[in-house]
Amino acid sequence: MTQNRSNACMRWVLPSVVILLLFVFAECKQAKRLNPFGKKDTKGRVIAKVYDTQLYESDLELLNTKDKNNQDSTSLITEYINNWIKQQLLLKKANDNLTDEQKDVQHQLDEYRNSLIIYLYEKELVRQRLDTTVSEKEIQEFYNANKNNFEQKSNILRLNYVKYDKKRVDNNLIRSVMQSPNIDNNFAFIDFCQKNATNYFFKSSVWLEFNDLLKEVPIKTYDQEQFIQNNKYIEVFDDNYIYFVKILDFKIKNSISELPFVSATIKATILNNRKVKLMEELERKMMEEALNTNDIKIN
Repeated sequence: MTQNRSNACMRWVLPSVVILLLFVFAECKQAKRLNPFGKKDTKGRVIAKVYDTQLYESDLELLNTKDKNNQDSTSLITEYINNWIKQQLLLKKANDNLTDEQKDVQHQLDEYRNSLIIYLYEKELVRQRLDTTVSEKEIQEFYNANKNNFEQKSNILRLNYVKYDKKRVDNNLIRSVMQSPNIDNNFAFIDFCQKNATNYFFKSSVWLEFNDLLKEVPIKTYDQEQFIQNNKYIEVFDDNYIYFVKILDFKIKNSISELPFVSATIKATILNNRKVKLMEELERKMMEEALNTNDIKIN
């Protein structure tokens, strides 16, 4: 019960104290505060204190509040101060209850620092030296050499698709155009869909997952493969819309994926392979240079 009252008190008191402190902070923020020796006080006024640790005005200046209105700025600073207070309380509890051995994290900090510095250095080297241009020929050659690695994990298809409001559509007009070839080149129909359709898709060269189509069109099927193989043209209704779908081509899962469907993956793989080779070459040269100058000694 005492703990609950304490938590409730914290919830009520902290915002009030913080808001009061914010007014004090705002009043003195613009002033150049000098200590008795004439040097500028870089820390500023104490905003909050937990045990022997203090939060200063200068700590709040790290917050990006320039583009925020007064209310958002106040909320951001209030949240920051509340989180700082909680952090200091937890640190005090941790320091009081952990053994010296448990609190000795210098090794982990050194390892993390070293890893971070190496990561930033490698990232900069890659940015400066990695060739990020991947030609269509390279993608095609990689695809041809690794086709067996591109087994299709889902059913994919190329299609034309239109979604119309049932109250506005002329079924016969849409049906006749959807069943005709080369809709991609029927600019009058595409313009008509842009102005009137709820949604449409006429990129016939693009492969889509059948599961993505099911998210847009209320098709009910328990056997995707059989449905795709037996339906080249589909009309589906619901309470508000009519959906027209023309399947142009399909690939059943466990078959080899089409190149356009995996092109982006291949490009990323090629770039990653280049990155690995670049870093291996740089590491090899680095080792050779250090050995030649006797900067490496193994006893």
